[in-house]
Amino acid sequence: MVVDDDAAPRVSQVALGPDVAERDDILRAFGRNLKKYRVAAGLTQVTLSERCFLGCERVSLLERGKLAPSLLVLLMLSDALGVAVGELVEGVGAPSRRRSRLRVGRLIDGNPGISTGEIADALNLPYGYVFQDVRCMFSLGEISGRSRSWQPTLGLRARSR
Repeated sequence: MVVDDDAAPRVSQVALGPDVAERDDILRAFGRNLKKYRVAAGLTQVTLSERCFLGCERVSLLERGKLAPSLLVLLMLSDALGVAVGELVEGVGAPSRRRSRLRVGRLIDGNPGISTGEIADALNLPYGYVFQDVRCMFSLGEISGRSRSWQPTLGLRARSR
C-alpha cells in the first residue's frame, strides 16, 4: 500500500470557509521569506529539498504559498538555510479567522439563543468549523452560553460596531 505523505497537509486546509484568503496571505508571506533565505544561501530548490529530505515539488509549493509546513519541515528548512525559525516566519501573522468570527458574531447578536448547528446551517459552513469559532469567541468573552444557546456579550457588541 502506498501512502501519500502530502495528503495530510492538503486535507487540513480544506473547508476554511470565509477565511481562505487569510490562510493564503499567511502562506504566501512564509513562502516569500523561504525563497528570500534560500536565494541568499545560494541554494536551488533541488538542493534545499535534498538537504531537507523533501521532494523538490514540495519546496516549490511552500515557496508559492500553496502548502503549510509542518513543524518538522520548518525545523529542517531552518537548519538547512542556517537561519532561525523566527526569521522564516518574520512578518507572518497568526491566523485569527476574523472574517468568519465576525459573521458568526453578527448572527448571534441578531439571534440570541441560536445554536451552533443553526449558525452552521445559516452560514453554510461545516459544523466543526463553526464549533471552533464559537469556542474561541467564548474563551475571549465575546459570547456566552453553550452550544445550544449562544448569547452576545458586551465584548461582541463592542467589536461588531
